[in-house]
Amino acid sequence: MKEVYLNRIAKGVVFVLVLMVAGVGSLFGQCPTPGTCTATISTSSSATVNLSAGQYLCITGGTFTGNISGIPGGASIYVASGVNFEPSGMGSIKGTLINCGNALIPNMEVDGNGTPGNAGRIENYGSMNFLAGTGYKGTNFIVNGLNAKMIFTSDQILSGTIINNKGSIRINGGLTTNGANVTINNEDSLTTSGDITLNGRILNSGYMFANGGLMKLNANGTITNGCYFVAQGSFEYNGSSTDPLIVTGFIWAKGAEVKTNGSGLLVLQTGAFIQGNSF
Repeated sequence: MKEVYLNRIAKGVVFVLVLMVAGVGSLFGQCPTPGTCTATISTSSSATVNLSAGQYLCITGGTFTGNISGIPGGASIYVASGVNFEPSGMGSIKGTLINCGNALIPNMEVDGNGTPGNAGRIENYGSMNFLAGTGYKGTNFIVNGLNAKMIFTSDQILSGTIINNKGSIRINGGLTTNGANVTINNEDSLTTSGDITLNGRILNSGYMFANGGLMKLNANGTITNGCYFVAQGSFEYNGSSTDPLIVTGFIWAKGAEVKTNGSGLLVLQTGAFIQGNSF
């Protein structure tokens, strides 16, 4: 039997939410200090880069347009602020890519199947635009820093991915997370032009928008919404008693219904709202 604990529900009510985020400026978040550079590219270059485990490449100036054969486990590439990072090829990221500049990323794969501690990792503290397809293997990490911007130009299907977002992530397509080994910790904004289907653990203290359709939350880990879930279409929760949806913020199915299926445990804490044409 479905259990629903409701402290406060608002349905079919016009709701105006004014969002004021203090202290958010136009500047990107502070970049981390690079590690010890074993090689440096300080001017514009179209060179081919072949890294080995343990190497740390620093790109500190100009525009980089060369081919990167891949980033092996234990290797890193650091892109400094002000650099245009536009590789013609990227290969598989089994090590770490840190971007503090302006990055245009071609087709690539983040592969965390390597040595533990060397899992595929992308950290963005500037702007990063993924121009083609992206793939995910093993345990992999995506960090989007304070006020940083990420844009994906295609659907994103996450597997083994842990996302920590303190900036803006925009997906020109849909977002699907596969399994309980996926975690999204969203502290700012995550927007899609398609559906959002979440099959993993979600910690949302920011704003998640499914601008192109529905938002569906399935049971594969606790989902905590402390701020704002919005779906252009319907909002659907298919949970279980062991994988609850905990709401302290606002859920809005614009122009559609809110559905709860199965034996899901829906917990609305004081001050929380759910809004839709029907419930």
